[in-house]
Amino acid sequence: MPLLEEVASALVNKGISLGQLGRSEEAIAACDDVLARFGSASELLLREQVAKALVNKGIMLGQLGRSEEEIAIYEEVLARFRSASDLPLREHVAKALLNKGITLGQLGRSEEEIAVYDDLIARFGSASELPLREQVAKALVNKGYRLGKLGRSEEAIAVSDDVLARYGSASELPLRESVAKALVNKGVTLGQLGRSKGAIAVYDDVIARFGATSDLPLRESVAKALANKKIALANKKKAAVTRKKPKPTS
Repeated sequence: MPLLEEVASALVNKGISLGQLGRSEEAIAACDDVLARFGSASELLLREQVAKALVNKGIMLGQLGRSEEEIAIYEEVLARFRSASDLPLREHVAKALLNKGITLGQLGRSEEEIAVYDDLIARFGSASELPLREQVAKALVNKGYRLGKLGRSEEAIAVSDDVLARYGSASELPLRESVAKALVNKGVTLGQLGRSKGAIAVYDDVIARFGATSDLPLRESVAKALANKKIALANKKKAAVTRKKPKPTS
């Protein structure tokens, strides 16, 4: 069995490497090889490699613009492993759900996208393992962003607040990145609602939390917060001038 595990792992890694080189069709073929050899295996370590190969195949199909096939692959991951209790398999299920949601959003199928995020959050929202918490945090951020795009502003703000409630004090970098994104999204939504004071306070929170970081995604969120704060201050000043009563003429 150790030899089979090495073969499966080597094939999966080959697929990943080919994908990174932009050789997507060859990467898909490597994933298919894993499925042909080990797709019916019952051993946990082999099932983990099958799940990983399926998720990678879905990603490659997405890069080729074959979105419907990509979604079908993620659904296959769910069909095979949705009831799995082992962490690596649960992690691949969560990744498949997140990727499926993202792809549905790209196709303009927003309500389906949100439903998939809700499924992910319901399945793994109480998980304590970091890999699962990361996927839940990303799903929440994506859900909030999509709700904002749909004009469901109060729901979007509530989802951002949920991210903060769950992960606001987290020290793990991926969770901090999701918190920063959620805060920026909340600020944008508040600004769109004309609540400039609230938006500015949220941007100040981003700057205070993450202003000294060296992590690039966090620095990007800080930069967005600074730029958006400048816009919000300008709008607030303009509104204040508009509200002033004109001086009486003599």
